[in-house]
Amino acid sequence: MTPLTPVRTGAAFALTIAILYLACFLLTLVAPGVVLAIFATWVHGLNLEPLTTHPPPIEIGRALLGLLLICGYAFLAGTCTVLSASGSRHAPREAGSNIASHEPACPPAREDPPGDLLPAVPAGRAGGVSVPV
Repeated sequence: MTPLTPVRTGAAFALTIAILYLACFLLTLVAPGVVLAIFATWVHGLNLEPLTTHPPPIEIGRALLGLLLICGYAFLAGTCTVLSASGSRHAPREAGSNIASHEPACPPAREDPPGDLLPAVPAGRAGGVSVPV
């Protein structure tokens, strides 16, 4: 199995977003009314009717710039997600440090919470409501 790396994850996310962006662009070329109907469900009541009467012209240069920008953002988002999820594993290390001896990013979960974190509730009562025991 190929190891999960920040660059590979960023590239995979950017490729996924590129495919979705191009599918949306092609759908806009073929059926702009369908795209506007879908968008109308996303914007919670915003009136998109003016866009249907005078649709803006589709410019290939602007579409390619949008593709480039959204893919760059997706690459950064995918890369940063892996870096933040891995904790200190990919962080720069001090000279002479041993990679194998680093602490885990999250401490192990405790089996039982300490008793002082839970409020004391008398048996048969919960929040002032009688509960059968």
